[in-house]
Amino acid sequence: MPKHSKPRLAFIAVNSSYSHTNLAAWCLQAFTRDMDWQWRTFELAAGEDMFRTLHELSEYRPDMIAATFYVFNRQFLLSLIRRYKAVSPECLVVGGGPEFMGDNREFLVREKCVNLVVRGEGEIAFKKILESQGAKRDVSDIPGVCGYFRGKYVDNGVAEIAPNLDDLPSPFECLPTQGFRKPFVHMETSRGCRGTCSFCTSGGSGKVRYRSQTRVQADLERIRASGATAVRLIDRTFNENRAHCVALLKMFRADFADFDFHLEIDPGKVGSEILHEFTAARPGQFHLEAGIQSLAPTVLKNIRRSGTPAKALAGLHALCRIENIQVHADLIAGLPGGTLTRVFRDLATLVRLKPAEIQLELLKLLPGTELDAARETWQLSTYRRKYGDVSVAAAQPEASPYLSDNLGEGRGACQAVASRRRLVPPSRGNTSLIASPEPPYEVLSTATMSAADVYTARWLCKLVDWFYVPESLREVVWAANMQMPAFWQKLCKFCMTRPGLWMQPSLVNRFKLLDEFFEKRSRPLLLKLHYAWLKRGLSEHGICDVEPWKKPVPATARLVDGSAEAAVGRMVMARLEQDYLFCYGPQPGQRAVAVYRLRQDRCSNGERESSREGAKIAKEELGLI
Repeated sequence: MPKHSKPRLAFIAVNSSYSHTNLAAWCLQAFTRDMDWQWRTFELAAGEDMFRTLHELSEYRPDMIAATFYVFNRQFLLSLIRRYKAVSPECLVVGGGPEFMGDNREFLVREKCVNLVVRGEGEIAFKKILESQGAKRDVSDIPGVCGYFRGKYVDNGVAEIAPNLDDLPSPFECLPTQGFRKPFVHMETSRGCRGTCSFCTSGGSGKVRYRSQTRVQADLERIRASGATAVRLIDRTFNENRAHCVALLKMFRADFADFDFHLEIDPGKVGSEILHEFTAARPGQFHLEAGIQSLAPTVLKNIRRSGTPAKALAGLHALCRIENIQVHADLIAGLPGGTLTRVFRDLATLVRLKPAEIQLELLKLLPGTELDAARETWQLSTYRRKYGDVSVAAAQPEASPYLSDNLGEGRGACQAVASRRRLVPPSRGNTSLIASPEPPYEVLSTATMSAADVYTARWLCKLVDWFYVPESLREVVWAANMQMPAFWQKLCKFCMTRPGLWMQPSLVNRFKLLDEFFEKRSRPLLLKLHYAWLKRGLSEHGICDVEPWKKPVPATARLVDGSAEAAVGRMVMARLEQDYLFCYGPQPGQRAVAVYRLRQDRCSNGERESSREGAKIAKEELGLI
């Protein structure tokens, strides 16, 4: 190993994008700060050029490399670490994170570049590893450690946890007090989850541990000192404890009104006190991620998710009615017992509630979840072991739940998770759930969704992202969801048959796709799309015709969007279901600052006159001649 005055530790923090921060690195560094190790964090985004980091590692010459593995960075991290270990095989590599919550034997056999991994919370186990390495002691008896020692595989279950989160030093002691340029910071006010969702790595973790209000306030003050004012809380369910939730919301509003907070909540547990706090908040202060996952009672029962669809919808509806917060709703396709028809139905139901965002994703069979651990409990084979291409678990059909409340003892990898709740093998029917063995472990087919159904659901996930998420298209989608029967099914079929359409198109091309889709299906929706195009300030030579407006706004025109006081650089008139005047600011490419509805032409039954005289009168009234 390299000879240094102090042993050197390199923490490789690979984030999903440049804007993200790595809370794990700060937590571990703060907890081990008093140790005789020289710490350096190498931070980069997944997909970034790794060779600069490899060069910097070679110059730093660490004695140990540590990294937190997530579903989004696993392949990138391994690629980087393999290369470094090829030139520095003596360096010890320690892995941790959600990727190692399951059975780690196969990973450690295959990936020789990683010496050992930790299952569970990292602070205590990692500190013991550093102590042991510094004293040249064996690490094979540390709780949570998995690895090969003297040719034998050792699995020490789950790492020891800190009972009182306030006893852990603040990770934000590692934040610079100046020069911090990330747009937001991740933070936690609790750990654990009372939920028992079988697809989640936190399902069945039991007791929830909370940080005190005093500690949360102190952490936020440290974040403020760095210059950051946006915080994403990674608590599994922020409103799990209503009293804790309300107390923190009051503090956020009173003492951190300049901060923006992103919270993950259970809409079925939203009460009047919580709604009051959100209603009283500064507009835009709270962005809420509401987990729905499915609206099928049998599917929720299958995955042991608490609550009912009725309560979740009622809570989501109440949240969506609060104008000063942003609400993001989540759905999952491919859950045990779910069908493609049900996914379309659930999506249409959520769209009617008009949340600011909807995220639809395929089920991921994550390591350490009950769905993943159930392979052994249900005595199922895996295609991963047989053929090396896909992995198989089981999923109970929609008729009945597949989990019981019996608890069992367990050891090691899968048993550490499965012992929380003994899983009952399905007794009939085709119950296979097939998922990719590679990140992100997405479902490929289920007993109730064929591979073709899953492929359609994959397309639907993309279409929700393409057409619902952009604010400029949202009102068009709301209208289409209400007015066009089977809108999402038809849009899926239309886009799936378009050659070469797979990567996300530009916003302009998304408008053009919808223009082609609506053209022969719905003229009212086509005109609504054209209105959205012009309001967004896109090219005047695009999907609809406009005429330049040369005169002042008529006194009879009615303002329908924007402000009459806004500075105007140019104006155009468009003939949609009615005549509209779109006013744009002085700078090119700006959205419309004001939109006026002009007086209807003189015609019977509200129809536009088609004679030349009628057209002449219209042009006179609109100031075109």
